[in-house]
Amino acid sequence: MDIVRFDRTRIPAAAEMFLKSFEPLCAQAPYLRPSMSLSHVEALLTMIMGQCEGVMAVEGNRLLGYMTWFINGSFRDGPKKGAYVPEWGHAADFERQRDVYQRLYKAATEIWFAESCEAHALTLLANDTAMREWFFENGFGMLVVDAARDL
Repeated sequence: MDIVRFDRTRIPAAAEMFLKSFEPLCAQAPYLRPSMSLSHVEALLTMIMGQCEGVMAVEGNRLLGYMTWFINGSFRDGPKKGAYVPEWGHAADFERQRDVYQRLYKAATEIWFAESCEAHALTLLANDTAMREWFFENGFGMLVVDAARDL
């Protein structure tokens, strides 16, 4: 597995990968489904690529995962520069999720450090307990918990 800078030609594959991870959440909360379409996620990834390149895990020609983020000069309205990874800004092949995320996160933190980011946050999908546990094991807490319901 190689970790490389995000290649914009992989945006469609990355969007599909995110939607594959989003689909189980939609099974639990069907009202979420209209909020994310392939074209919408592709547009979001294209937009974020204008601000940072992000990183990808690849093996041969196969995309195993990706992570991209926003850089904010006053993270959470404080004095520190930080990086924020939105829920659609990352995804990984389910079979190798922990290993892929570990390597993506390591590469991302090296970039963040080089860009003088002193803080970072990620948004995870509510049903992704394996990733929530992995990030918790690695020092992340649950600063914000959002809820949604069908009105």
